[in-house]
Amino acid sequence: MLLNTEATKEMLDKMEPDGLIIATGSNPVIPDVKGAENARQILDVLPQLNKLSGKTIIIGAGSIGAEAALELAEDGKKVVLIGRNKLLVPRENWLYRIPLRQHMDKCPTLTRHLETKVLEIRKGSVVVEHADGSVEEIFGDIEDEHDSSNYVAKRLEIGAVVGATVVK
Repeated sequence: MLLNTEATKEMLDKMEPDGLIIATGSNPVIPDVKGAENARQILDVLPQLNKLSGKTIIIGAGSIGAEAALELAEDGKKVVLIGRNKLLVPRENWLYRIPLRQHMDKCPTLTRHLETKVLEIRKGSVVVEHADGSVEEIFGDIEDEHDSSNYVAKRLEIGAVVGATVVK
């Protein structure tokens, strides 16, 4: 395994590998949504995921967002997972998708909104449009939204994650 190494044609010709796997990692998605600055990227929140409390809104029902939502829900925390596609983890195969959905179905503190478009991310809430055209504001659990000195800490307590991003 080589890390932080440029794979040149010459290097690969010299190695003569039977196969080559390029793992470029995950790049955060910053949604083109009004108020995106009110959310935190999941990659920034993952190391402190166990510190989140209250209701967390996760925007992005791909693998990272879905697994973070499931982990929080299994810990008894309230979670709202929002995805724009009809399918949960749409880029994964059914061998992964179906058991994940079945596992989520057993978590009473996890709510999923698929085929749902995020219209705006506010401090403490997200405005969404469902597939039927209805618009809803989904709230997190901010105790004192006027206490700006403690807002960053409160965002870690009740988050929302977009793309996956966390919105508190």
